[in-house]
Amino acid sequence: MRAADEPGTPERDTRPSVVAAWEPYFDIGGGPRLWDEDTWPIRYPHNAVQRALRTLAFVRGANPYLLVVDDIQKDDRERLYEWLMQTGPNTETVSISGSGMTDIVLCDATAKRNEEGAVKPQKADRQLLVRILEMGEPKLSRDYQSRPSVRLESFERKDMLAPDGRTFGLDKRLVIASRAVAPNYKILLYPHRHGDALPVTTWNSDRTELGVEVRGLKDAIAFKRGADGRTRVQISRDGESAALP
Repeated sequence: MRAADEPGTPERDTRPSVVAAWEPYFDIGGGPRLWDEDTWPIRYPHNAVQRALRTLAFVRGANPYLLVVDDIQKDDRERLYEWLMQTGPNTETVSISGSGMTDIVLCDATAKRNEEGAVKPQKADRQLLVRILEMGEPKLSRDYQSRPSVRLESFERKDMLAPDGRTFGLDKRLVIASRAVAPNYKILLYPHRHGDALPVTTWNSDRTELGVEVRGLKDAIAFKRGADGRTRVQISRDGESAALP
């Protein structure tokens, strides 16, 4: 094996079930198989990254919404990142639109369709808005072509722990691709009914604070990167604030 292909430094598997099975034997030989050498299962890093942190903010109220902030960065090179959301097979795309902030609207696949097969939801049909508030972009405009478009795709769910793992059938997922050094994903999820007014979101000049207005309620969401690489989120409504750790 070439040095460049080395998976990294091995470490003992620290999953609770493994620790519970091996730790009682630690002082008397290293494992249940006492006649053997240390048999504690080891693991290698699969795809080491500098940071991989997720922050969720669930804003409650008459019209609740969810904010997902993902801080991930592998190294200092531009790479392709894909934000995935499992949706279940009974899902279809209503529309993908917008500039600056992209809106993806999803609905039940059982919604009515036109003659061309495109879904045409009726008033009060259930929908989910997925709004891309922020996403890293390539440094050079010529590299935009190497970034896949937003898509709702069908795929086979399989047991990936074995080369020929068992299948769990077909499923669907939303894929939001970013080519950047760090994608800095900020995604807003808003469940609603077809025909309802959608949230109005606006950034301040340096994109450190987001205003969210939903049916007359106004929230101010501040973002600040911590020393550990995680984005701290602070939400205020009507002068009351709640900071997330």
